[in-house]
Amino acid sequence: MTGRAALALEDWLAELVKQAGEWDYEQVGYLLAQVQEDGGAVPSRYFFPAEAARTERTRLGRALALAFAMEPVDEEFESDMRWERRIERLWSIETKANSILDDMGNDPILRLMATTVAPDRRTSGDEGDCDGSSLFESLKSSLQLVARRASSARKLLEEFGRAGGFEMDMDGPSKQSTLIQSLDSIYEEYLDGDPLSGIVKTYNKPGGPFVAFVRAVYHVAMRPEMSDATLYKALQRAGLIGQTDKA
Repeated sequence: MTGRAALALEDWLAELVKQAGEWDYEQVGYLLAQVQEDGGAVPSRYFFPAEAARTERTRLGRALALAFAMEPVDEEFESDMRWERRIERLWSIETKANSILDDMGNDPILRLMATTVAPDRRTSGDEGDCDGSSLFESLKSSLQLVARRASSARKLLEEFGRAGGFEMDMDGPSKQSTLIQSLDSIYEEYLDGDPLSGIVKTYNKPGGPFVAFVRAVYHVAMRPEMSDATLYKALQRAGLIGQTDKA
C-alpha cells in the first residue's frame, strides 16, 4: 500500500474507532468469565494489578467494538460492482472539482468578475457585503479539499481492490463468519488463546472456550443469539471447523 493510501486508511480507521466507542470494564469482565467457565485460560493481566487490568480490558473492549463497527463496512463492500461504482464516482467528483479549479485559475476575466462584481449579501441577520475575493478563495479552497479527499479515497479503494477486495457470500452464516473471523484474530491476539483449543465440533451443540467467547460477545453487543446450526455453519465457513467435522 502506498504511503498516501496508508495515511488515508489510518485516518479512516481513527474515525471509525471514535464512532465505535468501547466496551466497559464490566462488559469485558463478563466475556472473560464466560471463557473461563468453559475451560479457557485468561491471562492474569486482565485481573491484576488493578490499573493495568483496566487498561488491558479497555484495549480488548475497543478492539471488539471496532470489529462490530466494521461489520456494515464489510457488508457494503460485498459486491465488486458496487466497489467499482464507488471508484468511478470518486473519479468523477475529483475530475469535476479539478475542472472547475482550472476554469477559476485560467480565466482572468472570470476571476475578476467573481472577485469584484456584485459581491453576495450576507445571510439573514448580518449586515454589510461579503468580500468577493474572500468568497472566491474560500470556494477555491473547498474545491481543492474535495478533489484531494476524493483522490485519496479513490486510491485507497483501488489499493484494496488490487489486494483482493471484499468479495464474500453474505447470506446468514457467511455474514456471521466474517465477524467470527475478526473475533478469531482478537481471541488470539488479546487472550493469547488458540480458538481451536477445546472446541467442540458438534453440529447440534458446538462448544468450547472460543465458542463461549463468541456467544458472550454477541450477548454484550445485544445481537440476536445464533442458533447452534447457524453458529456451526459460521464457524465452518470461518475455517474453524472442517467440512468433515459434523457429528
